[in-house]
Amino acid sequence: MPKHNRFAKYKRRAPGERNKTEAAYEAHLELLKQAGEIDGYEFEGIKLKLADNTWFICDFIIYAGDGVVELHDVKGTTKKTLTSGKKVHAPWIEEDANMKMKIVAERYPFRVFAVFKTPDGWQRKEY
Repeated sequence: MPKHNRFAKYKRRAPGERNKTEAAYEAHLELLKQAGEIDGYEFEGIKLKLADNTWFICDFIIYAGDGVVELHDVKGTTKKTLTSGKKVHAPWIEEDANMKMKIVAERYPFRVFAVFKTPDGWQRKEY
């Protein structure tokens, strides 16, 4: 059973357990696979050591059709109100996760993306 941090906002998920956004992205990846746009994918298929006691476990490893391996980390969004008063969905990445993805992109031979669910579909930020 995973440890529970009583100060954390949410309970830590067990390895292999998906949240709602990750499950939705997996359904999207399955459609891409069936359409032949990607060769395959795995959930939490790779764990990379960045430093002592510092690891990066991407949400999805993607086997792209061009033979390149991509790492996709699914992130949430937050609603922001623009000065015009319009509310928009904006990507939300914690600073430690942002730094880890930058390090992985610099150190390893993968294409690294943060992926966000938007009302129009899926948005990607490449590192």
